Amino acid sequence: MEERYFGQIDVTSLKGIPVNDLIVLLGTMGSHIKAHEMYQEPFIEGVLNGDGFIDLSWKLQQAQDDAATKDTGKRAYLEQFIQECIVNIRIFVNYAEIRAARHKDQRYLEGLGLKKKEKKKNSRSSYGPLGATERFVVKHGPVSGSLIFQIAKVLAAVHYDLEMCFGDPNNEADWHAAGTFLNTRNVRLDGLEPGKVYYFRVRVFGPGGFGPWSNVIKIMAV
Repeated sequence: MEERYFGQIDVTSLKGIPVNDLIVLLGTMGSHIKAHEMYQEPFIEGVLNGDGFIDLSWKLQQAQDDAATKDTGKRAYLEQFIQECIVNIRIFVNYAEIRAARHKDQRYLEGLGLKKKEKKKNSRSSYGPLGATERFVVKHGPVSGSLIFQIAKVLAAVHYDLEMCFGDPNNEADWHAAGTFLNTRNVRLDGLEPGKVYYFRVRVFGPGGFGPWSNVIKIMAV
């Protein structure tokens, strides 16, 4: 049996479902199942057919009306009967999933009047690691020892990590974090030593993790 046929139908939404919504759901399921091309043959014992769900819907409506009298026994029966209805829905869903998997036919899971699970968007699977920014430039800032960086935006970037080096740029041990930025325009760095040569690089962090480092730029602080 193929796992892809299991778990498509959202049964978690049944927990805490309002009685009126459950009444409607039972009746809708019954009508859909009765007219469904894949469920015309006899059902196995213990699995309700379309008429069975319609009957449950009617009985639940009656139980709700009886419980409105505030009779504690009838209210307790209503709560018990709600759980019985939910169990029968779950049994049918399991039955439908098994038949779909056995026959490798998605039609067993379609058109039942039941809500399908929404597929979660996995941002990490939607995006691989982002590429390097296409433009990374630097210029001297308005005061001594300051620099202004311009970084081209990268689609889906969460933030930009800037590193600087004042030793050998080919030695990873000489690189140090200079800041993390959300914006890409007029990123300013202050407190640099005038007359000293610095190297800078930037990389992007996105849904797929860190991208590669950009080109290395070299500049002397003034």
